Amino acid sequence: MRRVLSQFSPHDFTAFKWGTATNFLHYFTVVLLLVVFLAAELNPFYLKARIEYFLLLRSKKFIH
Repeated sequence: MRRVLSQFSPHDFTAFKWGTATNFLHYFTVVLLLVVFLAAELNPFYLKARIEYFLLLRSKKFIH
């Protein structure tokens, strides 16, 4: 059983230190990148919701 499980696991693990929180500048850069990417993801959703809202308001103006 151990031999079967060892076939699907790596031979060894390489340790890697990212160093994201070693000083304030690295930490701030990572947080800034997260904010930029999250804002980029949120922007199309927000714009789509706004356009649909304005179209809804415009259609109500023409009805009344």
